[in-house]
Amino acid sequence: MLVLTEKYTAASLKQLIQQLNPSFSLTPGEGPPRPWHPLLSYKMEQPSPILDGGDEQLPTCRIDILVPGTIKLFALPPSRIVKAQRSGLPILPYIPALLHKILAWLYHKETSKDTKVFGDVRDIRDMLELDLQRIKEKGDAITVEEAKEWLPGWFVEDALEGIKAFILECPDTSSGWEKIGIKHEING
Repeated sequence: MLVLTEKYTAASLKQLIQQLNPSFSLTPGEGPPRPWHPLLSYKMEQPSPILDGGDEQLPTCRIDILVPGTIKLFALPPSRIVKAQRSGLPILPYIPALLHKILAWLYHKETSKDTKVFGDVRDIRDMLELDLQRIKEKGDAITVEEAKEWLPGWFVEDALEGIKAFILECPDTSSGWEKIGIKHEING
């Protein structure tokens, strides 16, 4: 979740969200105890065919709170902020969220944050699967072309290079990238 604010830190926003909605929970950060970096999770209201771990409990989805300046995250033009259908909350459009996750994966690989890299790979795979499910249900595919008109050029270029690296490490995702309209961007 991208929050365009300088008033709050990511940690204070996580606490506020958790206080306002009992579907969210906070747990201590991964690795050495870091109470200033709690993890925010959302308990799904119904089982998800994509995020279901096969157990009887409802799946949870980890929520990242990002403020401009976090791992190359730029301030999004206000005209490009979209509202979530169910909650009405302003959210980052899908394509920049996916591209930013690729940049986070690259950053974590370069800084040897193995636990973050594993989580990033899982998140990227889940994001691809979610979009493939959306395409199957609604029949529409995303492209980088439209987003190139308003995303910073360096952001798109870096992310497309990251997708190439991701496909090399996770070749089974190649068809997923192609199905969501991105693979042609990195081939030509």
